[in-house]
Amino acid sequence: MIHPWLRSPDSQVEEILDNPQYLSSLVVYLHAVGEEVSTDVLHTLGLSRQRIPALDLEWLEILLSHCLYEDQRSTDSEAVFKTLRRELLELGAVEHRRIKLRNPADHMKLLTTSVTKLKSIQDIVALKSGAQGNELRCVVLTDFIRKAEMPKNGGEGALFEDIGVVPIFETLRRAELANVRLGVLSGSLVIIPGSAEAILREAAVALGVRPTDLSVTSLAHDVNYSTVELHGEYHQGMVRLMTCVFDRGGITALVGTKSLLGEGWDAPCINTLILASFVGSYVLSNQMRGRSIRVNPDHPLKTANIWHLVCVEPGMFGPGEDYELLVRRCSAFVGVSATARKIENGTERLGFGQPPFSREQIMQINTKTCGRALNRAGLRTSWQEALAAGTNKEMVDGLKAAEEALPRGFVLTNTITALLVQAWFIFLTVFFSFLRGAARFPSSQDGLARLAAVAALAAAISLPWALLALWRFVRHGTPERSIREIGRAVLESLEYEGCIDRSAAQLRIYANRNDDGSVFCWVGGASGRDQAAFLRTLREILRPIENPRYFLARKRLWRIFREDYFAVPDILGRKKEFAEFFAKRWGRLVGPVQLIYARTPEGRRMLLRARVHSLAGAFQKRSERVSCWK
Repeated sequence: MIHPWLRSPDSQVEEILDNPQYLSSLVVYLHAVGEEVSTDVLHTLGLSRQRIPALDLEWLEILLSHCLYEDQRSTDSEAVFKTLRRELLELGAVEHRRIKLRNPADHMKLLTTSVTKLKSIQDIVALKSGAQGNELRCVVLTDFIRKAEMPKNGGEGALFEDIGVVPIFETLRRAELANVRLGVLSGSLVIIPGSAEAILREAAVALGVRPTDLSVTSLAHDVNYSTVELHGEYHQGMVRLMTCVFDRGGITALVGTKSLLGEGWDAPCINTLILASFVGSYVLSNQMRGRSIRVNPDHPLKTANIWHLVCVEPGMFGPGEDYELLVRRCSAFVGVSATARKIENGTERLGFGQPPFSREQIMQINTKTCGRALNRAGLRTSWQEALAAGTNKEMVDGLKAAEEALPRGFVLTNTITALLVQAWFIFLTVFFSFLRGAARFPSSQDGLARLAAVAALAAAISLPWALLALWRFVRHGTPERSIREIGRAVLESLEYEGCIDRSAAQLRIYANRNDDGSVFCWVGGASGRDQAAFLRTLREILRPIENPRYFLARKRLWRIFREDYFAVPDILGRKKEFAEFFAKRWGRLVGPVQLIYARTPEGRRMLLRARVHSLAGAFQKRSERVSCWK
């Protein structure tokens, strides 16, 4: 059976527009299995045959979810689909009638809490202790204690099913790493090495703890370690006590929970932090990182390494949800780039490359990461060079957009070409008109001179159109210039609407081009509120059209140049007055356009065409908000 969307897409446009990703997934699948995709279907998607994406798990999820649960057309394939549904249910790949091939809930839990991370923690602690010796102050933060997994006697084996405080402690204890004095600090379990008991008791006296309120008991399975209990009413007594022991070197590697140590704990001596937590939120990630990046008055040149543990799936269907957690974490904070002299957020600065990764690539990434971690002097130098490289000397939030998301090609091929064609047409019209008129009157002047005079006159009349084309080329000759002009139109429109406090004339639009070809745009001199409004509005313009109230349309010149459509952002589209002002500013700075109201029958038809035209945007890299040092 041939799906109706594939057989006659032109007659199914409205239905396709309600779910364009389904048609896209059909095309991607057919292309992957070597089936021919009709030109009509590709035209509907605004996609060339060369730009059809490769089949991956994301496209398979979309395809199977619709085929198995939502699309009722494929009744003759019901037997096959029934078998697929049963197999996917057995695999745990169906959640609420949606296919989850990439990150099923059980699969995600296996990755994020994988006990294979225990070996990574051991390797990191061994690496850092070998390099820093007694100067090591390492903290490992995790989510759960797993107190029940503590061995009852020395002969009990270690077989851990989940990562936690006790599994981490036991892994490091059994490894018997040189120069590592291991401790635990959590709400219900506190452990110190036997060698630190004297330091503990000295610290207790200094903090005013009565000797009778402090209890130290050897572990049943290892007399070299002891549990600590503190009785009586002492405000943050145990945390302060163990922090003092840690600061004095009685403990060099401390394992704790993020709930106790992840927020508000002040230990400036920390120089290595291992995040064995699967929390990816902005606030908690920054709070945990904050434990290690505090300035240590006793060591002004202190540098700290922060390690994120990731269980990565190699191969074409990787890297998995745990890597996505790292991406979310890294989007929340900035750091120095491993590949260039710049400070920015995101995982690109780490120099991993783009997933998926092979096993060899993962090993190379780990090797490079360990090498950078040992080069603390180089880390300090990289920060100093990156700070010095900034021109404005400030952290800015901006929008990073792929070049194909910009209207530069539209301006160059449509607007500028149209102006040049118009200028040439006017020149020829005037030239031949004056030439015919001059031929009626005999003159003693030389014919060549008369021809030159007519040509000069025609050129003078057509010159304004040619100059305007040149002006537009200057303004849009590069992607960064193009997005700067769009930014100016946005900023002036937001000022007119009243969304920003300062005058647009007092603010400056900056844009530069990154090494990967993308463009970064931001506004200087704006408050945080104004900056957020500008970036949000600019991002709405550059993303594919969905269902705006107003949109801008520029029809193609004849049939040889492309057409383009851009949504009027919600904040400017809520009133016709604001939308018209935005369209005028766009026409002056970017190129002539027509403002379309999408709530009329004619506007709806135009919107359908605009959405069909922008379906190819689903295959483009979306613009994203990033922070960097400029």
